[in-house]
Amino acid sequence: MRARVFVAALLLVAIRCATTSPPVEIEQRTKAYAHAVQYESPHAIASFYAPDGALVLPGMEPIVGPDRVEAFLEPLVANAEVASCEMHTTSLRAGRGMAHQEGTYSQVAGEKGKPGKLYRGTFIAEWRKDRGEWRFARLEMHPAP
Repeated sequence: MRARVFVAALLLVAIRCATTSPPVEIEQRTKAYAHAVQYESPHAIASFYAPDGALVLPGMEPIVGPDRVEAFLEPLVANAEVASCEMHTTSLRAGRGMAHQEGTYSQVAGEKGKPGKLYRGTFIAEWRKDRGEWRFARLEMHPAP
């Protein structure tokens, strides 16, 4: 009997160790988002937002919801291309299905067929676990001056 309890306890420890932690999951999602911005469609990019998630850009009202994020991105993607996109975390706090992340980004983008320009800045992301995935509740982009 003791042997079974011991084996069961070891299995629980092994399962807990094998489970990815929220910070690791968010780092993975951040890298996937940067990849989507560079290579994927507006629909794929918008899928990173919670149903009430907002993209916040300087001088604009928040763009709320995946459908509106997608509609905002479609004309941009039609006329521009992203040669590179990187996001790096400088601070991350996570717990109970919510997380706060701050970081930096760099992106080379421009009009299709022309050389791109380097854009840098910081971002603040509020993440929420939604339907089993971490999604943006709010993503604020702050370009460097």
